Amino acid sequence: QKGSKGRGRPKSDSSTALIRSMHEIAPLSIMSSCESDNFRLMDESAAGSCPLCHSFMDRPLELKCGSTVCLKCCCERVEINDNRSCPICDSHDLSALTIKAPTETFCQLLGSVRVQCVTCSTVTTAKDATTHSCHSQYSCVSSPSRLSVRDILDRPMDSSLHPLEKRVTVHLLKRMMATSSSSIVTVPTQRRPLQLLQVPTPVVETARASTRTVKRRVQKVSELRDALGLSLADEVQALSKKKRAEELQGIGLPVQLPTDHSLAIKASLSMSWNKLRALRRWLKIFNISLASEYRQRKMAKDVVGEHMTAEMVPFFFPVDGGKEVEVKEAPFVYARNLIATLSDFLSSHHSSTQGLTWHNNTIPSDELWLKIGGDKGRGSFKLNLQLVNVLHPNSMKNTLLLAVYKAGDKRSNLHIAFDQFQEQVTEMDGMKWREWKTRLFLSGDYEFLCVLYGLSGASGKWALIKNRSLTITSRKTLLPLVPHYKWRAFHSTS
Repeated sequence: QKGSKGRGRPKSDSSTALIRSMHEIAPLSIMSSCESDNFRLMDESAAGSCPLCHSFMDRPLELKCGSTVCLKCCCERVEINDNRSCPICDSHDLSALTIKAPTETFCQLLGSVRVQCVTCSTVTTAKDATTHSCHSQYSCVSSPSRLSVRDILDRPMDSSLHPLEKRVTVHLLKRMMATSSSSIVTVPTQRRPLQLLQVPTPVVETARASTRTVKRRVQKVSELRDALGLSLADEVQALSKKKRAEELQGIGLPVQLPTDHSLAIKASLSMSWNKLRALRRWLKIFNISLASEYRQRKMAKDVVGEHMTAEMVPFFFPVDGGKEVEVKEAPFVYARNLIATLSDFLSSHHSSTQGLTWHNNTIPSDELWLKIGGDKGRGSFKLNLQLVNVLHPNSMKNTLLLAVYKAGDKRSNLHIAFDQFQEQVTEMDGMKWREWKTRLFLSGDYEFLCVLYGLSGASGKWALIKNRSLTITSRKTLLPLVPHYKWRAFHSTS
């Protein structure tokens, strides 16, 4: 047994059949088309005014919702716009079942509507307009066939349009739109061609319109924007700041911050994960969403690495730029295992000998030279490691961050930071990586090296530190970690 058919919207008639039905239902015209073009309503808000074209309601039709429109507007909506929804309420479709002729009382009311002749300004009723006659050159009675195409082309550009010209123009435009595959019609001129976009007159406000109607209107705006070569971003950017803020607030679209931006907020404000969760809840009030905590933690792990850790450590800070200091906690990020961090760095960046160089045998062929250097900038101190066996040893790509803390580079702070690496640095010097032996150097200016090696008198203009065949001046250079300059010398000094 076949299932029963569901109750859906009945199939709409074809456009041709629907237009034929509307012509059959509509009452006879009170004024001819020529007469209606030569008369205008005294009051456009009167009962005889069509709510769509705001002209005299010739051959009215009553719709299902109770509204009344003229036959011309209904036919244009179906034939030109290919739109069968009700032009007033947009809640039902136009069909032979939803359209009927107005009552006799309404037709008598139309006949008593006051109209005015556009030629002689005579005021009369719509019913008596058929007997009105004036002998103006452009009146309906003066035989409109006298206007030839040559007469129309020879008329000056600033002259008003004859009613016959209006009818011809509307007819030609309708034909061009009906035969065009696009909603934009291109009209050739002697200069740049004109582009005409068909935009139906909105009857219902967008806020009260159906979803289908809103989509059609958005599509029209998008077509117009494409024809002008504009983007939505250009349109928003052209708005004033106040108007832009009002529009964005009215839209209510959420703003999704990328993972790197969300992580940057946490790092810049030195926030814990608990505080970041509280910030996330507060930002949701303003439709601003942070990236998920899972993605942020994953990115932080990829950026920092498996061997890095972070904690709050007490450091020394000067008080008002004077000699007195105070102890405050500051973030300190460092590598837990220098040897593992170095092995991962070499394996990921130099998986083969390609890219390595020994600088014309300046470096022994069985050694890899590494330099550890420190640099202070923007309120933080950074300790990094760089491979010398490359063409550009000082490039960011060749730099491995070992530690960073948000404090100055005074002796007391360096003492705290380097406690983490006291034993590991000695093991790194001379370790074996594949077929090469690593050799570790210190890199930095004269004052930094003096602090590390526990030397005083760093204010001398031509002071020198001599070690074997290498001479260290105030310029940044390399100083080998040799047995008689132990790392522990830094910790044995006060």
